[in-house]
Amino acid sequence: MPFVKGVVLDAGCGCGYGTYFLAKNNKNVRIIFGIDISTKAINFARRHFKSNGLYFLQMDVRKMKFKDNYFDTIVSFDVLEHLSEGDQEKFLCELKRVLKPEGALIIGCPNAKVSMKDNPFHLKELTMSEFKYLLHQHFDDVRIFGQDLMIRNERAKEKWFTFIRKISYDNLIIVEDDCDSCFGLLAICKKPRK
Repeated sequence: MPFVKGVVLDAGCGCGYGTYFLAKNNKNVRIIFGIDISTKAINFARRHFKSNGLYFLQMDVRKMKFKDNYFDTIVSFDVLEHLSEGDQEKFLCELKRVLKPEGALIIGCPNAKVSMKDNPFHLKELTMSEFKYLLHQHFDDVRIFGQDLMIRNERAKEKWFTFIRKISYDNLIIVEDDCDSCFGLLAICKKPRK
């Protein structure tokens, strides 16, 4: 996790496990904030995940209560698809506002091209080209990756759903090629545009 360092924000942390994992397993993290709009999720996180320098706050990712240029690193996974197209734009503007000019955003979402398309909580899933376009509107340096599964030495690609019941974390891989066929998209973004 070389990109996750300094003062960190987990935007849309849910129940807080990922935030806690980053706090406990990365010596380069000084302070980490997990925020989520759900009071229930934040209360759960506060009860179950405690560590020095780890704080959970109930907050809307579209209107954050942090100072400009506050975070060295921001992570956000599986949040974009829960927002409408207009709110995705607001969210990216907020991420850009609170990220330091030399900071990094690590953001992920499902790939609309190969998703199951039946989640009623997903308001706007993005294809790889939509994801890339959205991020390039806000950052000058964007690297796109795919989240895939490696099953018996072969990438699952579009067939990922047929393996979902038989996988472990050991099957998850991050790839740079043929990302458009991966179940998940991931980006590392730097140089926020003003």
